[in-house]
Amino acid sequence: MKVQFIGAAQTVTGSKTYLQVDNKKILIDCGMYQGIKSIVDKNYNPFSFDPAQVQFLFLTHAHLDHCGMIPRLYKQGFKGKILCTKNTRKLAEIIMMDSARIQQSSFLDFKRDKKVRKSLKKQREALYDENDVRGVLECFETYDFDHKISLGKIDLTFRKAGHILGASSLEIHSNNMTYYFSGDLGRMNDPLEYAPYIPKKVDHLFIETTYGDRLHDKEDPVEELAKILKANQKSHGRVLIPSFAVARTQLLLRHLYMLFEKYPELKLPIYIDSPMTKKVTDLYLQESGELRVDKNTLQDYFSIAKFLKWQSDYKKLERDQHPCIIISASGMLSGGKVLQHLNTIARNERNHIVLVGFQGEGTLGRDISQGIDIVKTKSGKLPIRAKVHHLHTLSAHADKLELETWIKSIESGPTNLYLMHGEKETVENFKTYIDEKFNCKTTIAVENKEIEI
Repeated sequence: MKVQFIGAAQTVTGSKTYLQVDNKKILIDCGMYQGIKSIVDKNYNPFSFDPAQVQFLFLTHAHLDHCGMIPRLYKQGFKGKILCTKNTRKLAEIIMMDSARIQQSSFLDFKRDKKVRKSLKKQREALYDENDVRGVLECFETYDFDHKISLGKIDLTFRKAGHILGASSLEIHSNNMTYYFSGDLGRMNDPLEYAPYIPKKVDHLFIETTYGDRLHDKEDPVEELAKILKANQKSHGRVLIPSFAVARTQLLLRHLYMLFEKYPELKLPIYIDSPMTKKVTDLYLQESGELRVDKNTLQDYFSIAKFLKWQSDYKKLERDQHPCIIISASGMLSGGKVLQHLNTIARNERNHIVLVGFQGEGTLGRDISQGIDIVKTKSGKLPIRAKVHHLHTLSAHADKLELETWIKSIESGPTNLYLMHGEKETVENFKTYIDEKFNCKTTIAVENKEIEI
């Protein structure tokens, strides 16, 4: 098997791994680069392989950094099969359609605005449009977890990864070897998602390392949120929570529901301003059978929030200025409706901004989490006077200890470990840590490097 690490190699975005095995050309994930401009610009570079030659794409899950470039792959000639779980396919449709609308909107801004053209020199066209998404959706084939799929001399099985609805790890058998691609591994004790599946035997393990050099806070997220709401009760402000539409907002609503049950005096109106989040939340209800909690319980969690439907709802919310919680995408403040709310909430010292997950390098969320007082946005310079909180307890990624425990739980192997999907310093620190724990060869994925195993 030949393996080329294309994306998510010493970075946490742009996941793409290219395999050549048994005369087949396979791509694992095809994600979008996010973060600083030099990384985002890679989305406009040609693929390092011929999309038309790719026969299969194995999709681990539907986050944008794993599925966001699939329509562009299709636009440039891919006509193979995309294999994934049924809920990954459903979520991917929502994510890719939303991304297509953003691409088209950005392209229109690029054509109209000279300042935008100057700052986005490489953007000559939208990456793709909604027609590309509709076309590539015809390529999807869905499978149940734990069902073995035979592709000639290759056997593929999707295993539960936790993380988000439909997320999978890939167990691939070929030439008497087991290759395991973790995808993004979830937490061991997530209130909504089941813990990741533990394989029995692995020869070559390709593992994510997003939180490979740190431990998640052990504090109860309900209590951490309660502290923030108590502070906000004194300041009579508003609480803005930039949140990812998939999994994070649904988990956040669960914690807020539990908080209000325990501390009813802290109850505030909750408004969610994100059409995509509404679609995802509805899907979570529809597919609750895949989760730890039943549909009725989920409905209770989600009932505490009101989704804004119209621009008039937003304007009314802005006029009233009563204390409330506003949840909006995106989670790293990299775009979306959340920026409208940030522009007003950030300026007032009575308010609070709550970051609830990993903030990628170069994102506005990273800048704010690092305490920068004045940040740059598309609208200009924005002073951050609101109190900023960063809750690491809500991460959907396994941390250093959880990754170690998961690897230790594998009955046989791995003999070779490949570290992917982590920032450079994080991956290097995790390698040092893991080399002391396991007797196996550890390799750090290098962008565009090909290895033969």
